[in-house]
Amino acid sequence: MEGIRHIFFDLDRTLWDFDANVDITLREMYTRYGLDKHISSPEVFIAEYQFQNQRYWDLYIDGKITKKHLRTVRYRKTLEVFGIKNKTMAEQMGTDYIMLSPLQKMVFPDTHKTLDYLKEKYTLHIITNGFEEVQHIKVKSSGIDHYFDNLITSEKAGALKPHRKIFDYSMKLVKAHPEQCIMIGDDPEKDIHAALNIGMQAIYFNPAGLTINGVKSISNLNELMEIL
Repeated sequence: MEGIRHIFFDLDRTLWDFDANVDITLREMYTRYGLDKHISSPEVFIAEYQFQNQRYWDLYIDGKITKKHLRTVRYRKTLEVFGIKNKTMAEQMGTDYIMLSPLQKMVFPDTHKTLDYLKEKYTLHIITNGFEEVQHIKVKSSGIDHYFDNLITSEKAGALKPHRKIFDYSMKLVKAHPEQCIMIGDDPEKDIHAALNIGMQAIYFNPAGLTINGVKSISNLNELMEIL
């Protein structure tokens, strides 16, 4: 695309297959903590955790709870649904999750092939709302760290997407103007509209094949090789 020098990727659910990797991690934790004695199946446990995680992650995004609180409360509330009132277990599960999940290696199809192609033409970066200490492990474990000049987290930038501050921080870091940058991500609000609102271009990654009016969409990362 004419004028584009820098490509910014979201990480979770865009490159790193968050749902697949979390599923693997939670199944391991279901076994590790003997949750089969209280919960009928790992699928039931995972579904409840996902509900609670989204609920409290949204509060974290809105600045209403801290990272430390988020890590424990999502497990405490999940366990309580099944009659398990054990704060110590919830705290340990929160710690284990942060240690285990970033070690998972699943990325979306054609991630390496696409990044190999793009790296030859553009400077690549990541902008993510994920925790600083976790996201760096993810990109290294999945073997994609060498593609990116910068991994910019919300903690480092002092703001979460979709706040303009994280995008301004990123462009200042790479010494670029909005019209020289494009954002690729899976979240319509946090990635796509946030980028468009400050003058960047954007491509919506949605494997389900959904679209955003007026925005270029892709369902497989390899489509980027035809666009960029």
